[in-house]
Formats: sequence, C-alpha cells, structure tokens
Amino acid sequence: MPIASMKELKEREELKDKMTGDHHAGDDGDVPKEALEMPVDGERLPTDFHGIYHEKQIGALCAVHALNNLVQARWFDEVGLAEVARDLDRREAALLSSPVADHESQNVRGDGFFSVQVILQALQRAGLACGQLGSTANRERGDAGYILNRREHWFALRRIGDRHWFDLNSMAKTPQEMSPAHVDLFLQAHFEKGYSVFAVRGAFPSHRLERDAGALAAAVAACASSGAAPASSSTKPATQAFSGAGRALAPS
Repeated sequence: MPIASMKELKEREELKDKMTGDHHAGDDGDVPKEALEMPVDGERLPTDFHGIYHEKQIGALCAVHALNNLVQARWFDEVGLAEVARDLDRREAALLSSPVADHESQNVRGDGFFSVQVILQALQRAGLACGQLGSTANRERGDAGYILNRREHWFALRRIGDRHWFDLNSMAKTPQEMSPAHVDLFLQAHFEKGYSVFAVRGAFPSHRLERDAGALAAAVAACASSGAAPASSSTKPATQAFSGAGRALAPS
C-alpha cells in the first residue's frame, strides 16, 4: 500500500473540511454554498477564467455546460442535444414498434434537462467514449476527464497538464483546482454519497495552457486565490438521474 506524503495527507484533510463544512447539505444537490447565497448568472459571467473555459449555469442546461467545460470549448448546445434526443426517441420507437409523439420525448424535458443516453451519444458523436465507473479503482492513469451526476445536476472534472485537475461546476463562479490526490478522495466521497461518475476517454482537443507552463501556473494560482469551493456532498439519499421511461439504447 503506497505511503501518502505529508502534503497529500494535508490536502486530504483540507478537502474533507471543505466537503463537510463549507457546503449546503440540503436538497440542492451539487450547489456550492456561495451559489445559494448569490446565484451565478451564466448569461452575464464570462466563460474564460485565466485560460480555463468555464461556463456558468443558465436555466436547466447543466448538461450542456458540463460537456463544454469538459472539452474546454463550446462544442455543444441545447439545439444539438435536442436533436440527439429526438434521434434516440425515433430509434427507441422503432425498436418498440410504437409511434413517436410529436410533443413528448423520453430523452429531453421541456426545461432542457437531457437524459444520460443523450450525454453518451453526444460524446460518442464527438469522438469520445463515456463509461460509468463503479469505484475509484476503475480509474485509469491516462484519464483526463469525468462527468458527475446527482439529483439532475451534471458537472465536469477536467485534467489540464499532467498534475492539475479542475472542478468546473457550472454553479460555481470560478473553477477549483485539485491535485491528483484530491481527485481520488473527491470521487470516493461522491461515490459514497450516491453520485454517478462517468469517465470520458479519447482524444480531447489540445489545450493552450498545456503548451504554456507559466500561464497554467497562473491559472492554478488564480483558482487558489478565488476561494472557489468544490461540489456539495449532500447527506440525503440520491435520486436516479433522469432517463426518460427507461427505454434506453446503448450507444452504437
């Protein structure tokens, strides 16, 4: 069993303190405490944070924000995801030999919340594979991104460079930088609280901060000085992520 360094032990204790003391433990899922006190305005706040792409919350479009924050670019929008949802509806209807209702989708709701199947298909169309992790033991050394879901809120974790991970929750005003030791503990804590965690693997687009060590160090320092908080770990039982009526198709 590897022996943790004093630095890693300190980081773990700091993360435990943040996750148990600085966050709202109510019915708000993955909402940092400061977002409850002063909600973010995704239509007004910038998406660039010292070179890190970070969309903030607009309506119920957390899935769109999570995907774009994951790939660090505006690759996805609600129109494109809605088309993926309609395509899934048609395929599911054909499989079940049932008509598709024009006004009813099993994969997207009227408020803009998309099913798990839509997320998987959208990533697949972008050349990325997405698979659910059962535990931190299923992590791979080369992993560069994860998306997490609980209580109908999606958010992304993304690695930039070899050593720096960022919590890109759309409900927070700024990213939160985490070391690899933080990420392992962060994911384990969220597994225990009932989160679904998905590893996204494949050829992520090149990030300019990976070519500029000085700019990456400045972004990390800016995250530290911003006082951003990682996602909440509510103690209440988790609900299942929205997945329509359960007529799910595996990605082809």
